[in-house]
Amino acid sequence: MEVRTHPFVDHRRGMDASGSAPASPTRALPTKIFAPAEGQPGRPYPLVVFAHGSGGLGTRYDQLLRTWASAGYVAAAPALPGSTDEEQRGDWTADLPNFPADVRFVVDEVLRVEGGNVDPGRIGVGGHSMGGMITLAVAGNTCCHDPRMKAAVVLAGRETPFGSGQFWARIRTPVLLVHGDADTNVPYADGRRAYANTPPPRFLLTILGGDHGAPYSGDPSDPQSRMVTDATLDFFDHYLKGVTDALADLRAHTADPRVAKLEEEL
Repeated sequence: MEVRTHPFVDHRRGMDASGSAPASPTRALPTKIFAPAEGQPGRPYPLVVFAHGSGGLGTRYDQLLRTWASAGYVAAAPALPGSTDEEQRGDWTADLPNFPADVRFVVDEVLRVEGGNVDPGRIGVGGHSMGGMITLAVAGNTCCHDPRMKAAVVLAGRETPFGSGQFWARIRTPVLLVHGDADTNVPYADGRRAYANTPPPRFLLTILGGDHGAPYSGDPSDPQSRMVTDATLDFFDHYLKGVTDALADLRAHTADPRVAKLEEEL
């Protein structure tokens, strides 16, 4: 597994002033790439773009993304401008409508610089918290739907307004929503509402007693986190790799009633 960073900058779009931060004519999107080791079978690999939660990319999701890469995916994790620990620009929600276009820009750039390493016909998107909101918009909102996205994983996210866009108006994207029923940041009811509104194929993995952060750390020693990692890989394996038994694996990996409950509609 390999990690590298590309200093992407979108020169076509800028940022408004926010709080004490001045306006900017560009949008800097440095992107960490987690890729399979050189020579690992499966090239060109499926691409998954991951949108982080508010307040940080850092190394918070590294274990999860390293596991995806080791399983044969290129995972691209941009630092969304103005919303990381290193660069807070007042209220990030003011810039939220611009983040789906950041995801699309990163897809374009990864396809450009990674060349034959990535399969442009097998692209997915995932995100946590704020990133889950962005993921739902890119996967299913008329404001900013990217039809290249063949599957979406929403970790502790919810539907949020994006201008005049509408969710799931003649749009169908397979979605796996994962939500802890003890989440005090984004209430579990918001995750259930997003699941109810999403057309099939749809999946909801409820993490019993799960909070807003721990289940998504990628920590293999934690039963909740290990289940989430396995479930996301099974989901992507089915919809991005066409693995025949992947949905059966998803059901098997989430079958422990002490940890989680899986609901689905195909």
